[in-house]
Amino acid sequence: MRLYWIAVLIVAGGALWNSRWADVPRAMWEISRMPAPTALPVPVEGVRARQVADTFGAPRGADRTHAGVDIFAARGTAVRSATRGIVMDVREGGLGGRQVWIQVPARERYYYAHLDGWRDGLARGEVVDAGTLLGYVGDTGNAKGTPPHLHWGIYGAQGAYDPLPLLKAWAARPPPASGRWRRAPLPCSRWASVHPLTTSLQPCWSRRCPFWIGAPRSPQPCLHPP
Repeated sequence: MRLYWIAVLIVAGGALWNSRWADVPRAMWEISRMPAPTALPVPVEGVRARQVADTFGAPRGADRTHAGVDIFAARGTAVRSATRGIVMDVREGGLGGRQVWIQVPARERYYYAHLDGWRDGLARGEVVDAGTLLGYVGDTGNAKGTPPHLHWGIYGAQGAYDPLPLLKAWAARPPPASGRWRRAPLPCSRWASVHPLTTSLQPCWSRRCPFWIGAPRSPQPCLHPP
């Protein structure tokens, strides 16, 4: 009888763990076991790594330094999640103005700040993938009056560290050795890969790209070499 009830509990626990009610705990467990990324795409649509200045650690007033990088773009430019994660906070206030905090692999946190606004429906506890729309470039918080930009910070176990080497590492990745290639029409004018194993390539955010997959507001992007 005892073995029967143990078996029932195991089956019930498995069913609960695989249900939609456990999406967030399951994602947190999965993401916590993933290693920290060694390369990441620029989280602002249309901006390349070579356009991002290395301002990490630069003085910011008398008592603090810059704990991230500033990625400049036109107001309203899409800001997308750089990797899979869970939205831990969506708030407005302080130096960052309108901001999003995301828990990502290796228990790190990514900080997206100075947003002009958030994507409709974005909320704490949402599981996001690389390329998920978070919000739009702006100048809120202490960036008011400066050119619109995203302040992007990465926080690990030892505190903030420079994101720019990860962006450069992504841009430096070679194209895959094999796979089929097609030319995508404008505005996605770069070579788009339809090889199934192209996870190291840079996302293409154009909804007119023939390899676009998913809804416009929560895309699973097509991929192409940087």
